[in-house]
Amino acid sequence: FFQEANGLRQAIIDLVQLRTKHGINCRSKVTVRKATAEVYAATIDDKLAMKIGPGDWAPSHSNLQGYTKATSGNEFAVWEMV
Repeated sequence: FFQEANGLRQAIIDLVQLRTKHGINCRSKVTVRKATAEVYAATIDDKLAMKIGPGDWAPSHSNLQGYTKATSGNEFAVWEMV
């Protein structure tokens, strides 16, 4: 249990750092790119792309260019615009 909690802690730290780095806040524009039973994907302020769920999705699936994977974990991934 402790190791799992430690991994979760690091994932949260990574996500907060990305949010801060890109100025994401409650007023950020969210564009849904895919929403199915298996995956939810969106872009935020055209700075971050994210997906949650076991389904397959990446920014390139929505013809989005210039994103590189910033972090990922159990059924989630986040890409940032570079």
